[in-house]
Amino acid sequence: MTTLPATGLNPPTGAILSMSGSSISCPTITSCVVAGGYGYELGWSSFVATLSNGAWTLQSVPTSSLSPPASTEAGYAQISLFSISCKTTSSCVSVGFYYDSSRTYDMFAATLANGEWTVSTLPSTGLSPAQINYITPAGISCPTTSSCVATGNYMNANGGFSGFTATLANGTWTLATLPSTGLSPSPRGGNYMMPAGISCATATSCVIAGTYVDTSNNSYAFTATLTNGTWGIATLTLTGLNPSPGSNTGVGPAGISCATATSCSMSGWYLDNSQNSEGFVATLTGGTWDFTTIPISDLSPAVADNPGMSPSGISCPTTSSCVTTGYYSGRQSNSVPFAASAPASPQSPTGVSAVAGDSQVSVSWTASARATSYTAIASPGGQACTTTTTSCVIAGLMNGATYSISVKASNSSGTSDPSPDISITTTSTATLAKLAATGMNLALPIALAAAFVGFGSLGILEARRRRRKI
Repeated sequence: MTTLPATGLNPPTGAILSMSGSSISCPTITSCVVAGGYGYELGWSSFVATLSNGAWTLQSVPTSSLSPPASTEAGYAQISLFSISCKTTSSCVSVGFYYDSSRTYDMFAATLANGEWTVSTLPSTGLSPAQINYITPAGISCPTTSSCVATGNYMNANGGFSGFTATLANGTWTLATLPSTGLSPSPRGGNYMMPAGISCATATSCVIAGTYVDTSNNSYAFTATLTNGTWGIATLTLTGLNPSPGSNTGVGPAGISCATATSCSMSGWYLDNSQNSEGFVATLTGGTWDFTTIPISDLSPAVADNPGMSPSGISCPTTSSCVTTGYYSGRQSNSVPFAASAPASPQSPTGVSAVAGDSQVSVSWTASARATSYTAIASPGGQACTTTTTSCVIAGLMNGATYSISVKASNSSGTSDPSPDISITTTSTATLAKLAATGMNLALPIALAAAFVGFGSLGILEARRRRRKI
Protein backbone atom coordinates (compact mmCIF):
# COMPACT_ATOMS: atom_id res chain seq x y z
CA MET A 1 0.00 0.00 0.00
CA THR A 2 1.26 3.46 -0.90
CA THR A 3 0.24 6.90 0.36
CA LEU A 4 -0.20 9.31 -2.52
CA PRO A 5 2.01 12.42 -2.31
CA ALA A 6 0.28 15.74 -1.70
CA THR A 7 2.86 17.87 -3.51
CA GLY A 8 2.38 19.58 -6.86
CA LEU A 9 -1.15 20.84 -6.19
CA ASN A 10 -2.35 24.37 -7.00
CA PRO A 11 -4.02 25.73 -4.97
CA PRO A 12 -2.12 23.93 -2.19
CA THR A 13 -3.88 21.74 0.32
CA GLY A 14 -5.24 23.19 3.54
CA ALA A 15 -3.47 23.07 6.87
CA ILE A 16 -5.41 19.88 7.67
CA LEU A 17 -4.83 17.45 4.83
CA SER A 18 -8.06 16.13 3.34
CA MET A 19 -7.88 14.16 0.08
CA SER A 20 -10.14 11.61 -1.56
CA GLY A 21 -9.56 9.47 -4.63
CA SER A 22 -12.95 8.89 -6.26
CA SER A 23 -12.11 6.66 -9.24
CA ILE A 24 -9.22 4.83 -10.87
CA SER A 25 -8.55 3.53 -14.38
CA CYS A 26 -5.59 1.34 -15.38
CA PRO A 27 -5.07 0.93 -19.14
CA THR A 28 -2.05 -1.34 -18.49
CA ILE A 29 -0.77 -3.29 -15.49
CA THR A 30 1.90 -0.65 -14.84
CA SER A 31 -0.03 2.53 -15.64
CA CYS A 32 -2.99 3.93 -13.69
CA VAL A 33 -4.68 7.30 -13.21
CA VAL A 34 -6.70 8.30 -10.12
CA ALA A 35 -9.22 11.17 -10.19
CA GLY A 36 -10.31 12.81 -6.97
CA GLY A 37 -10.44 15.93 -4.87
CA TYR A 38 -8.79 17.68 -1.95
CA GLY A 39 -9.61 20.40 0.54
CA TYR A 40 -8.03 23.85 0.52
CA GLU A 41 -8.72 27.14 2.29
CA LEU A 42 -11.78 28.10 0.20
CA GLY A 43 -13.35 24.70 -0.32
CA TRP A 44 -12.64 21.69 -2.53
CA SER A 45 -10.59 21.30 -5.72
CA SER A 46 -9.82 18.39 -8.05
CA PHE A 47 -6.66 16.45 -8.85
CA VAL A 48 -5.36 13.56 -10.95
CA ALA A 49 -2.64 11.18 -9.79
CA THR A 50 -0.66 9.22 -12.36
CA LEU A 51 1.30 5.99 -11.84
CA SER A 52 4.19 5.69 -14.27
CA ASN A 53 7.50 3.82 -13.95
CA GLY A 54 6.52 2.76 -10.45
CA ALA A 55 6.02 6.28 -9.08
CA TRP A 56 2.91 8.39 -8.40
CA THR A 57 2.72 12.07 -9.33
CA LEU A 58 -0.13 14.45 -8.49
CA GLN A 59 -1.33 17.54 -10.30
CA SER A 60 -4.27 19.86 -9.99
CA VAL A 61 -6.75 19.95 -12.83
CA PRO A 62 -6.77 23.38 -14.52
CA THR A 63 -10.12 25.14 -14.25
CA SER A 64 -9.63 28.52 -15.95
CA SER A 65 -11.45 27.41 -19.14
CA LEU A 66 -14.69 26.46 -17.36
CA SER A 67 -17.67 28.44 -18.62
CA PRO A 68 -19.46 29.73 -16.65
CA PRO A 69 -16.42 30.11 -14.39
CA ALA A 70 -16.11 28.20 -11.15
CA SER A 71 -17.03 29.98 -7.93
CA THR A 72 -14.24 31.37 -5.77
CA GLU A 73 -16.62 32.17 -2.91
CA ALA A 74 -15.68 30.51 0.37
CA GLY A 75 -17.92 27.50 0.95
CA TYR A 76 -19.00 27.41 -2.70
CA ALA A 77 -15.60 26.82 -4.27
CA GLN A 78 -16.36 23.18 -5.02
CA ILE A 79 -14.81 21.35 -7.98
CA SER A 80 -15.01 17.54 -7.81
CA LEU A 81 -14.08 14.70 -10.18
CA PHE A 82 -16.12 11.53 -9.73
CA SER A 83 -15.21 9.01 -12.42
CA ILE A 84 -12.41 8.39 -14.91
CA SER A 85 -11.85 6.14 -17.92
CA CYS A 86 -8.49 5.72 -19.69
CA LYS A 87 -8.41 3.86 -23.00
CA THR A 88 -4.62 4.23 -23.26
CA THR A 89 -1.85 5.66 -21.08
CA SER A 90 -2.12 8.94 -22.99
CA SER A 91 -5.90 9.19 -23.41
CA CYS A 92 -8.20 9.67 -20.39
CA VAL A 93 -11.50 11.42 -19.70
CA SER A 94 -12.83 12.21 -16.23
CA VAL A 95 -16.17 13.78 -15.35
CA GLY A 96 -17.28 15.77 -12.33
CA PHE A 97 -19.26 18.81 -11.24
CA TYR A 98 -18.58 22.29 -9.88
CA TYR A 99 -20.39 25.28 -8.43
CA ASP A 100 -20.33 28.23 -10.80
CA SER A 101 -20.33 31.88 -9.79
CA SER A 102 -24.14 31.90 -9.51
CA ARG A 103 -24.06 28.93 -7.07
CA THR A 104 -25.45 26.55 -9.70
CA TYR A 105 -24.18 23.02 -10.33
CA ASP A 106 -22.50 22.44 -13.69
CA MET A 107 -20.95 19.26 -15.05
CA PHE A 108 -17.49 19.27 -16.61
CA ALA A 109 -15.03 16.92 -18.26
CA ALA A 110 -11.27 16.79 -17.78
CA THR A 111 -9.45 15.31 -20.79
CA LEU A 112 -5.89 14.04 -21.11
CA ALA A 113 -4.54 14.34 -24.66
CA ASN A 114 -1.04 15.04 -25.97
CA GLY A 115 0.26 14.94 -22.41
CA GLU A 116 -1.93 17.82 -21.22
CA TRP A 117 -5.10 17.98 -19.12
CA THR A 118 -7.81 20.37 -20.30
CA VAL A 119 -11.31 20.97 -18.94
CA SER A 120 -14.60 21.97 -20.50
CA THR A 121 -18.09 22.58 -19.16
CA LEU A 122 -20.67 20.17 -20.54
CA PRO A 123 -23.91 21.54 -22.00
CA SER A 124 -27.12 21.21 -20.03
CA THR A 125 -29.39 21.36 -23.07
CA GLY A 126 -31.08 18.18 -24.25
CA LEU A 127 -32.45 17.19 -20.84
CA SER A 128 -36.21 16.73 -20.52
CA PRO A 129 -37.51 17.58 -18.00
CA ALA A 130 -34.95 20.33 -17.65
CA GLN A 131 -32.25 20.50 -14.99
CA ILE A 132 -32.68 22.79 -12.01
CA ASN A 133 -29.45 23.30 -10.08
CA TYR A 134 -28.16 19.85 -9.07
CA ILE A 135 -26.38 17.47 -11.50
CA THR A 136 -23.75 14.85 -10.69
CA PRO A 137 -22.09 12.13 -12.78
CA ALA A 138 -21.85 8.57 -11.45
CA GLY A 139 -19.67 6.88 -14.06
CA ILE A 140 -17.97 7.12 -17.44
CA SER A 141 -16.79 4.55 -19.97
CA CYS A 142 -14.58 5.26 -22.99
CA PRO A 143 -14.47 2.29 -25.39
CA THR A 144 -12.22 4.25 -27.80
CA THR A 145 -9.93 7.26 -27.50
CA SER A 146 -12.54 9.47 -29.19
CA SER A 147 -15.83 8.18 -27.76
CA CYS A 148 -17.16 8.13 -24.20
CA VAL A 149 -20.51 7.83 -22.46
CA ALA A 150 -21.10 9.15 -18.95
CA THR A 151 -24.16 8.73 -16.75
CA GLY A 152 -25.55 10.15 -13.53
CA ASN A 153 -28.61 12.01 -12.30
CA TYR A 154 -29.89 15.55 -11.95
CA MET A 155 -32.66 17.40 -10.14
CA ASN A 156 -35.43 17.98 -12.63
CA ALA A 157 -38.07 20.65 -12.96
CA ASN A 158 -40.68 18.24 -11.52
CA GLY A 159 -38.89 18.09 -8.19
CA GLY A 160 -37.48 14.60 -8.70
CA PHE A 161 -34.25 13.09 -9.95
CA SER A 162 -33.82 11.91 -13.53
CA GLY A 163 -31.05 9.81 -14.99
CA PHE A 164 -29.02 11.15 -17.88
CA THR A 165 -26.39 10.16 -20.43
CA ALA A 166 -23.61 12.41 -21.71
CA THR A 167 -22.09 11.17 -24.98
CA LEU A 168 -18.79 12.28 -26.49
CA ALA A 169 -18.62 11.74 -30.27
CA ASN A 170 -16.67 13.63 -32.90
CA GLY A 171 -15.33 15.98 -30.22
CA THR A 172 -18.78 17.10 -29.05
CA TRP A 173 -20.71 16.27 -25.86
CA THR A 174 -24.48 15.78 -26.02
CA LEU A 175 -26.79 15.19 -23.06
CA ALA A 176 -30.04 13.24 -22.95
CA THR A 177 -32.45 12.14 -20.24
CA LEU A 178 -32.69 8.40 -19.66
CA PRO A 179 -36.15 7.03 -20.44
CA SER A 180 -38.23 5.57 -17.62
CA THR A 181 -40.87 3.89 -19.77
CA GLY A 182 -40.50 0.14 -19.34
CA LEU A 183 -39.85 0.15 -15.59
CA SER A 184 -42.27 -1.96 -13.54
CA PRO A 185 -43.40 -0.87 -11.05
CA SER A 186 -43.23 2.68 -12.33
CA PRO A 187 -40.99 5.22 -10.59
CA ARG A 188 -42.55 7.77 -8.30
CA GLY A 189 -43.42 11.22 -9.62
CA GLY A 190 -40.37 13.05 -10.84
CA ASN A 191 -38.68 9.69 -11.61
CA TYR A 192 -36.17 9.34 -8.73
CA MET A 193 -33.69 7.43 -10.88
CA MET A 194 -30.11 7.02 -9.71
CA PRO A 195 -27.66 5.45 -12.19
CA ALA A 196 -24.65 3.96 -10.39
CA GLY A 197 -22.28 2.99 -13.19
CA ILE A 198 -21.81 2.37 -16.89
CA SER A 199 -19.73 0.07 -19.07
CA CYS A 200 -19.37 0.28 -22.84
CA ALA A 201 -17.89 -2.70 -24.67
CA THR A 202 -18.04 -0.70 -27.92
CA ALA A 203 -18.99 2.82 -28.96
CA THR A 204 -22.50 1.59 -29.79
CA SER A 205 -23.03 -0.94 -26.97
CA CYS A 206 -23.32 0.26 -23.36
CA VAL A 207 -25.09 -0.90 -20.19
CA ILE A 208 -26.02 1.30 -17.21
CA ALA A 209 -26.88 -0.16 -13.80
CA GLY A 210 -28.77 1.80 -11.19
CA THR A 211 -31.63 2.18 -8.73
CA TYR A 212 -35.01 3.87 -8.81
CA VAL A 213 -37.75 4.46 -6.22
CA ASP A 214 -41.41 3.59 -6.75
CA THR A 215 -44.52 5.30 -5.35
CA SER A 216 -44.27 3.19 -2.14
CA ASN A 217 -40.67 4.30 -1.59
CA ASN A 218 -39.32 0.85 -2.37
CA SER A 219 -36.12 0.76 -4.40
CA TYR A 220 -35.53 -1.44 -7.45
CA ALA A 221 -32.55 -2.22 -9.61
CA PHE A 222 -32.64 -1.36 -13.30
CA THR A 223 -30.47 -1.58 -16.37
CA ALA A 224 -30.46 0.71 -19.37
CA THR A 225 -28.98 -0.81 -22.53
CA LEU A 226 -27.80 1.05 -25.62
CA THR A 227 -28.52 -0.93 -28.78
CA ASN A 228 -28.53 0.48 -32.31
CA GLY A 229 -28.51 4.03 -30.97
CA THR A 230 -31.52 3.60 -28.66
CA TRP A 231 -31.63 3.18 -24.87
CA GLY A 232 -33.93 0.47 -23.56
CA ILE A 233 -34.65 0.24 -19.84
CA ALA A 234 -35.89 -2.61 -17.65
CA THR A 235 -36.47 -3.46 -13.99
CA LEU A 236 -34.41 -6.39 -12.70
CA THR A 237 -35.93 -9.28 -10.75
CA LEU A 238 -33.80 -10.39 -7.80
CA THR A 239 -34.02 -14.17 -8.17
CA GLY A 240 -31.48 -16.71 -6.91
CA LEU A 241 -30.38 -14.73 -3.84
CA ASN A 242 -29.85 -16.48 -0.48
CA PRO A 243 -30.99 -15.16 1.94
CA SER A 244 -33.86 -13.90 -0.15
CA PRO A 245 -34.76 -10.20 -0.45
CA GLY A 246 -37.23 -8.78 2.04
CA SER A 247 -40.73 -7.62 1.21
CA ASN A 248 -39.64 -4.02 1.77
CA THR A 249 -37.48 -3.91 -1.32
CA GLY A 250 -34.11 -2.27 -0.90
CA VAL A 251 -31.37 -2.70 -3.49
CA GLY A 252 -28.42 -0.68 -4.73
CA PRO A 253 -26.24 -1.63 -7.71
CA ALA A 254 -22.79 -0.10 -7.20
CA GLY A 255 -20.90 -0.84 -10.41
CA ILE A 256 -20.97 -2.68 -13.71
CA SER A 257 -18.35 -4.09 -16.08
CA CYS A 258 -18.88 -5.55 -19.56
CA ALA A 259 -16.10 -7.67 -21.06
CA THR A 260 -18.11 -7.93 -24.29
CA ALA A 261 -21.37 -6.52 -25.62
CA THR A 262 -23.23 -9.62 -24.37
CA SER A 263 -21.30 -10.45 -21.19
CA CYS A 264 -21.62 -8.09 -18.19
CA SER A 265 -21.48 -8.33 -14.40
CA MET A 266 -22.70 -5.90 -11.75
CA SER A 267 -22.25 -5.81 -7.99
CA GLY A 268 -24.23 -4.11 -5.25
CA TRP A 269 -26.21 -4.63 -2.07
CA TYR A 270 -29.76 -5.65 -1.12
CA LEU A 271 -31.84 -5.90 2.06
CA ASP A 272 -32.66 -9.51 2.96
CA ASN A 273 -35.80 -10.77 4.70
CA SER A 274 -34.28 -9.73 8.06
CA GLN A 275 -33.52 -6.25 6.72
CA ASN A 276 -29.79 -6.97 6.79
CA SER A 277 -27.57 -5.65 4.03
CA GLU A 278 -26.15 -8.41 1.83
CA GLY A 279 -23.88 -8.17 -1.19
CA PHE A 280 -24.69 -9.54 -4.63
CA VAL A 281 -23.15 -10.12 -8.03
CA ALA A 282 -25.39 -10.36 -11.11
CA THR A 283 -24.15 -11.77 -14.40
CA LEU A 284 -25.62 -11.18 -17.85
CA THR A 285 -25.50 -14.34 -19.95
CA GLY A 286 -27.65 -15.04 -22.99
CA GLY A 287 -29.70 -11.90 -22.38
CA THR A 288 -30.67 -12.88 -18.79
CA TRP A 289 -29.38 -11.49 -15.48
CA ASP A 290 -28.56 -14.18 -12.89
CA PHE A 291 -28.09 -13.04 -9.26
CA THR A 292 -25.82 -14.59 -6.63
CA THR A 293 -25.34 -13.54 -3.01
CA ILE A 294 -21.70 -12.86 -2.13
CA PRO A 295 -20.70 -15.49 0.49
CA ILE A 296 -19.58 -14.13 3.86
CA SER A 297 -18.73 -17.28 5.84
CA ASP A 298 -15.02 -17.14 5.00
CA LEU A 299 -14.52 -13.45 5.82
CA SER A 300 -12.00 -12.67 8.54
CA PRO A 301 -12.56 -10.85 10.81
CA ALA A 302 -16.07 -12.26 11.04
CA VAL A 303 -19.05 -10.19 10.00
CA ALA A 304 -21.46 -8.58 12.45
CA ASP A 305 -25.03 -9.86 12.89
CA ASN A 306 -25.94 -7.37 10.20
CA PRO A 307 -23.22 -7.97 7.61
CA GLY A 308 -23.54 -4.45 6.24
CA MET A 309 -22.16 -5.65 2.92
CA SER A 310 -21.50 -2.70 0.64
CA PRO A 311 -19.78 -3.50 -2.68
CA SER A 312 -18.42 -0.38 -4.33
CA GLY A 313 -17.34 -1.54 -7.79
CA ILE A 314 -16.53 -4.44 -10.08
CA SER A 315 -14.07 -5.11 -12.91
CA CYS A 316 -14.24 -7.93 -15.47
CA PRO A 317 -11.25 -7.97 -17.82
CA THR A 318 -12.57 -11.14 -19.50
CA THR A 319 -15.88 -12.99 -19.66
CA SER A 320 -14.51 -15.54 -17.16
CA SER A 321 -12.80 -13.25 -14.65
CA CYS A 322 -14.38 -10.65 -12.34
CA VAL A 323 -13.42 -9.04 -9.04
CA THR A 324 -15.67 -6.90 -6.85
CA THR A 325 -14.57 -4.89 -3.85
CA GLY A 326 -16.17 -2.95 -1.02
CA TYR A 327 -16.52 -3.15 2.75
CA TYR A 328 -18.57 -4.95 5.42
CA SER A 329 -19.40 -4.53 9.12
CA GLY A 330 -17.08 -6.42 11.48
CA ARG A 331 -18.00 -7.59 14.97
CA GLN A 332 -15.95 -4.76 16.48
CA SER A 333 -18.30 -2.19 14.90
CA ASN A 334 -15.65 -1.46 12.32
CA SER A 335 -15.76 -1.31 8.54
CA VAL A 336 -13.58 -3.97 6.93
CA PRO A 337 -12.57 -3.90 3.24
CA PHE A 338 -13.08 -7.03 1.15
CA ALA A 339 -12.47 -8.31 -2.36
CA ALA A 340 -14.43 -11.18 -3.90
CA SER A 341 -13.63 -13.05 -7.09
CA ALA A 342 -16.49 -14.41 -9.15
CA PRO A 343 -16.43 -18.20 -9.55
CA ALA A 344 -14.20 -18.56 -12.55
CA SER A 345 -15.38 -19.90 -15.85
CA PRO A 346 -12.72 -21.92 -17.68
CA GLN A 347 -10.24 -20.33 -20.03
CA SER A 348 -10.57 -20.81 -23.78
CA PRO A 349 -9.12 -24.14 -25.02
CA THR A 350 -5.71 -24.03 -26.68
CA GLY A 351 -3.83 -26.31 -29.06
CA VAL A 352 -6.89 -26.93 -31.23
CA SER A 353 -6.26 -29.17 -34.24
CA ALA A 354 -8.52 -30.94 -36.72
CA VAL A 355 -8.37 -33.84 -39.17
CA ALA A 356 -10.74 -33.92 -42.14
CA GLY A 357 -12.75 -37.00 -43.00
CA ASP A 358 -15.77 -38.09 -44.99
CA SER A 359 -18.54 -35.60 -44.09
CA GLN A 360 -16.88 -34.99 -40.73
CA VAL A 361 -13.95 -33.42 -38.87
CA SER A 362 -12.14 -34.92 -35.88
CA VAL A 363 -11.23 -32.11 -33.47
CA SER A 364 -8.82 -32.27 -30.52
CA TRP A 365 -7.41 -29.71 -28.06
CA THR A 366 -5.49 -29.20 -24.83
CA ALA A 367 -7.49 -29.44 -21.60
CA SER A 368 -8.52 -26.13 -19.96
CA ALA A 369 -8.28 -25.64 -16.20
CA ARG A 370 -11.66 -25.81 -14.43
CA ALA A 371 -13.47 -27.09 -17.54
CA THR A 372 -16.02 -29.88 -17.12
CA SER A 373 -17.17 -30.07 -20.74
CA TYR A 374 -16.28 -28.82 -24.20
CA THR A 375 -18.17 -27.97 -27.37
CA ALA A 376 -16.50 -27.91 -30.80
CA ILE A 377 -18.37 -25.89 -33.45
CA ALA A 378 -18.09 -25.74 -37.24
CA SER A 379 -19.01 -22.58 -39.12
CA PRO A 380 -20.88 -22.02 -41.35
CA GLY A 381 -23.68 -24.36 -40.44
CA GLY A 382 -23.26 -24.54 -36.67
CA GLN A 383 -22.75 -28.31 -36.52
CA ALA A 384 -21.21 -29.20 -33.17
CA CYS A 385 -20.13 -31.96 -30.85
CA THR A 386 -19.99 -31.89 -27.05
CA THR A 387 -17.79 -34.01 -24.82
CA THR A 388 -16.18 -34.24 -21.40
CA THR A 389 -12.87 -35.34 -22.97
CA THR A 390 -10.48 -33.40 -25.20
CA SER A 391 -11.64 -34.60 -28.61
CA CYS A 392 -14.83 -35.20 -30.53
CA VAL A 393 -16.11 -35.62 -34.08
CA ILE A 394 -18.27 -33.01 -35.81
CA ALA A 395 -20.47 -34.92 -38.26
CA GLY A 396 -22.99 -33.91 -40.89
CA LEU A 397 -20.61 -31.71 -42.89
CA MET A 398 -20.49 -31.26 -46.65
CA ASN A 399 -17.61 -32.93 -48.46
CA GLY A 400 -15.19 -30.58 -50.17
CA ALA A 401 -16.33 -27.59 -48.06
CA THR A 402 -14.12 -25.32 -45.93
CA TYR A 403 -15.12 -24.76 -42.28
CA SER A 404 -13.88 -22.63 -39.38
CA ILE A 405 -13.53 -24.74 -36.24
CA SER A 406 -13.54 -23.34 -32.68
CA VAL A 407 -13.90 -24.89 -29.23
CA LYS A 408 -15.54 -23.56 -26.05
CA ALA A 409 -14.97 -24.83 -22.49
CA SER A 410 -17.74 -24.83 -19.86
CA ASN A 411 -18.36 -25.40 -16.17
CA SER A 412 -21.10 -24.53 -13.69
CA SER A 413 -19.97 -20.89 -13.62
CA GLY A 414 -20.16 -20.27 -17.33
CA THR A 415 -18.62 -20.76 -20.74
CA SER A 416 -15.30 -19.48 -22.05
CA ASP A 417 -14.76 -17.40 -25.13
CA PRO A 418 -14.27 -19.58 -28.22
CA SER A 419 -10.75 -20.59 -29.16
CA PRO A 420 -9.23 -18.87 -32.21
CA ASP A 421 -10.70 -20.30 -35.41
CA ILE A 422 -8.77 -22.84 -37.43
CA SER A 423 -9.68 -23.56 -41.05
CA ILE A 424 -10.07 -27.02 -42.54
CA THR A 425 -11.57 -28.48 -45.72
CA THR A 426 -13.42 -31.76 -45.57
CA THR A 427 -12.39 -34.55 -47.92
CA SER A 428 -13.89 -34.02 -51.39
CA THR A 429 -15.90 -36.65 -53.27
CA ALA A 430 -13.24 -36.62 -56.01
CA THR A 431 -10.55 -37.50 -53.48
CA LEU A 432 -12.64 -40.32 -52.07
CA ALA A 433 -13.27 -41.65 -55.59
CA LYS A 434 -9.55 -41.57 -56.35
CA LEU A 435 -8.77 -43.45 -53.16
CA ALA A 436 -11.30 -46.09 -54.07
CA ALA A 437 -10.07 -46.41 -57.69
CA THR A 438 -6.43 -46.93 -56.59
CA GLY A 439 -7.36 -49.53 -54.01
CA MET A 440 -6.22 -47.36 -51.11
CA ASN A 441 -9.62 -47.34 -49.45
CA LEU A 442 -10.45 -51.05 -49.58
CA ALA A 443 -12.32 -50.83 -46.32
CA LEU A 444 -15.15 -48.97 -48.02
CA PRO A 445 -18.22 -51.10 -48.50
CA ILE A 446 -18.82 -52.11 -52.11
CA ALA A 447 -22.08 -50.21 -52.20
CA LEU A 448 -20.35 -46.96 -51.15
CA ALA A 449 -17.56 -47.53 -53.68
CA ALA A 450 -20.17 -47.90 -56.40
CA ALA A 451 -21.70 -44.57 -55.47
CA PHE A 452 -18.32 -42.85 -55.77
CA VAL A 453 -16.71 -44.49 -58.81
CA GLY A 454 -19.59 -45.98 -60.78
CA PHE A 455 -20.35 -49.58 -61.64
CA GLY A 456 -17.53 -49.81 -64.23
CA SER A 457 -14.82 -49.02 -61.71
CA LEU A 458 -16.55 -51.30 -59.20
CA GLY A 459 -15.71 -54.30 -61.37
CA ILE A 460 -12.03 -53.32 -61.50
CA LEU A 461 -12.01 -52.82 -57.74
CA GLU A 462 -13.58 -56.23 -57.09
CA ALA A 463 -11.11 -57.95 -59.45
CA ARG A 464 -8.21 -56.41 -57.60
CA ARG A 465 -9.65 -57.56 -54.30
CA ARG A 466 -9.88 -61.18 -55.57
CA ARG A 467 -6.29 -61.19 -56.93
CA ARG A 468 -5.01 -60.00 -53.56
CA LYS A 469 -6.68 -62.97 -51.87
CA ILE A 470 -5.00 -65.55 -54.14
